[in-house]
Amino acid sequence: VLAEGFPTIQPVSCDTLQPIGDPSAAKPAGKSGLSYDPETGWYNYVWKTDKAWAGTCQALASQLVDGTQHVAYFQFP
Repeated sequence: VLAEGFPTIQPVSCDTLQPIGDPSAAKPAGKSGLSYDPETGWYNYVWKTDKAWAGTCQALASQLVDGTQHVAYFQFP
């Protein structure tokens, strides 16, 4: 389902959501990673965050094998 090299995490400006650093591989939390719920048709990706991200904003980007791209933005208190 996910294209090779995805998902990625990238620091972004909290004001503009513009990238302010390079993307890196998003790491799955433990053995969780990507799962699929056939009842809802939803995929779920559990990823590991870093305490050093406190006070930052990050963009979690995924790309599917069909080329479709999705980005979610997170602000870490």
